[in-house]
Amino acid sequence: MEEALGIIDCQGRVQLGNPAFLRLLPAGSLLTELLPEDERYRLELSMRWICSGQHHSMQLAIADKDGSERIMLLNSGPCGILDGMQLYSLMLTDITSLHQAENEKLYLLEQMLGSRQIDRLGTLAGGLSHEFNNILQVIRANAEGCLLERNLRPGEQSRLRDILSGTQRAEQLLQRLLAFSRHQDPDHSEFRLSQMLRKMLSLATLRSQIPVDCGLELLTQNDVLIGDPAQIEQAVSQLISNAQQSLPEEGGRLRIRILEPREAMLERLPRADARVEQFLLLEIEDNGSGIPAEHLDRVFDPFFTTRGVGEGSGLGLAMVLGVASGHSGAVWASPAAQGGTVVRMLLKRVPGTQSLQVPVVQEPEFNVLLVDDEEVLLRLGKRLLTKSGIKVIATSDTVEARRILNDDAHNIDLLITDQNMPGTSGLELADLARGLNPAMRITLCTGFMPDLDRERIAELGIDAVLAKPFEINELLKLVARWRPDSNAGNDPWKFFISA
Repeated sequence: MEEALGIIDCQGRVQLGNPAFLRLLPAGSLLTELLPEDERYRLELSMRWICSGQHHSMQLAIADKDGSERIMLLNSGPCGILDGMQLYSLMLTDITSLHQAENEKLYLLEQMLGSRQIDRLGTLAGGLSHEFNNILQVIRANAEGCLLERNLRPGEQSRLRDILSGTQRAEQLLQRLLAFSRHQDPDHSEFRLSQMLRKMLSLATLRSQIPVDCGLELLTQNDVLIGDPAQIEQAVSQLISNAQQSLPEEGGRLRIRILEPREAMLERLPRADARVEQFLLLEIEDNGSGIPAEHLDRVFDPFFTTRGVGEGSGLGLAMVLGVASGHSGAVWASPAAQGGTVVRMLLKRVPGTQSLQVPVVQEPEFNVLLVDDEEVLLRLGKRLLTKSGIKVIATSDTVEARRILNDDAHNIDLLITDQNMPGTSGLELADLARGLNPAMRITLCTGFMPDLDRERIAELGIDAVLAKPFEINELLKLVARWRPDSNAGNDPWKFFISA
């Protein structure tokens, strides 16, 4: 028979089998040896059902001798007692071709349903980001402005710094929500993952969080990734932090490995045509308390957490999932062979490297037109820029801003405008300003980056984009870098600052 027929005992050890079964597992082997070590926990859980005497079925991905993988359907049930030992029958049927056909049918449906859910969450996240970033900008800018005042008592300085710390935590939560909903477009540059990890592990702030027994293993010759280094670093840092929190007080171990993925892992990717050579596997393994089996499929859900109230937001691993998905990859968790948890992340890779060049810009002073429909931000921005010796014309009325540009554009060195305003958008004001005075510097501010038309920004030659809430010092530094006699050129993306 083509089907593999076998008999096991209550320990899962093979007692008898037909030739097809014994080619997969010789007599005396354990049933769990069908699977790679890191996947055996799934079969160990099923052994409870098999040994309870119930009929049970499941799918298994089994590696063939030539390295390829076959999908097998396992059916089991009790088959009697021999010499006082309860035995159980097994039948393994190769359903690889059926599985592939079914996957192709389900792929489009899953993509459609998944994209709808992500779109709904993305719409919510985008709306929250736009509104809350404006609110946070007011709080943050006022606190920073107060810190610049003289004669502050130490207690007042401490409270103002607490306010700034609170706004930064709120910003991080919004960024994690946006990362999960894929509304933060990743940059696309090439970098070595091993170099990033070595740099991270050498930092004192991260080194203090990890145990002494921490190892980084590079088990592949090609670890060049393409993507956003900042987002991937944030995701890896979150995974290391989670692992650290589960480690025992003594004897904690953390192992980080970069290696080649297996073919079966590609099923976790959103693309059906993915190939092994296109991806790299990052493993972070700890010997901590582990994740309960019933929670393994939920740990990356937003707001799901097993910690106590006030100990976690439940957005850390959701952010990691968002970063992996945004880079056409995948991430999942499973029990480690020696106890603890191993988290695996598939990331896209390419050959070669690419270095970033940061342009050098000279320092200047400007006459500034400041446009924002938030009166509080307008007053604060004018006050801080004026203190720096800059002449500022401020207006919350886009009609008034148009009139000022039409009448006096040649005397304005810098336009700082919000993007989302009633009547006229920031891009429309930039278009008018660029036509009237091609030498004018233009800075666009927004509380929701995905709203921006990047092609239009590049076409208009906009000099900088500030994502709210941004530090006031960033704006002051930006203004201080530009002089009318600057010869730095007009690269529209030479400054792209994200708070």
